[in-house]
Amino acid sequence: MLPIQSSFGNPGSSTSAAANSKAVLSALKALQDKNRRLEEEKATLESQCASLKAQLRSNEAQQLSAAKKAAYELAQGKDAAHAAYEVLRIERDSLTAELATANLRATHQANEIDHLHDVVASFKDKCEQANLETASLESHLRKVQAELTESNQQSKERVVELQEALHASNRSGKETARQVHALEEQLKRVHDANASLEGRLHDTEVCR
Repeated sequence: MLPIQSSFGNPGSSTSAAANSKAVLSALKALQDKNRRLEEEKATLESQCASLKAQLRSNEAQQLSAAKKAAYELAQGKDAAHAAYEVLRIERDSLTAELATANLRATHQANEIDHLHDVVASFKDKCEQANLETASLESHLRKVQAELTESNQQSKERVVELQEALHASNRSGKETARQVHALEEQLKRVHDANASLEGRLHDTEVCR
């Protein structure tokens, strides 16, 4: 029968086991803390991605509404210009008739006839100026719409980049802090670009 060995017989072995146990517990706690931080960072990234998607949908709705409003105002402007042209045409025809009558009436009304010619020329200039302004407005609107389209595409590409960053974060916790900072910078640039485009669109509406 083997002798029973007392646990107090080897104090060095007991101390070593306790130290090893503490080291294991410390490593386990550090690993748990790291996992907790990674989960928190993952949740933060998911929240940022969802917020950016919501902002993108809101921006698209605002841009669509602004484009519809601009198109409606442009159509109204064209109708108004056409109506003004018709009024000017009627007035021009009326003035031409008056001029013919004045020519038949007497020679001493020649000065009045010249004045009427000047009025007709002024109306023509106003009509041409209105056409030029309408063409300029159409060109500016096309430019703004192109910029809005480009901004939408850039925003969609940034969303894809954020999703890829989120997947990378799920695979590894390394460089998570750097990715979060990059995401914040990208979100700020998207916000600044949208604010700039909205300001341009507002300026376009004021010009009209």
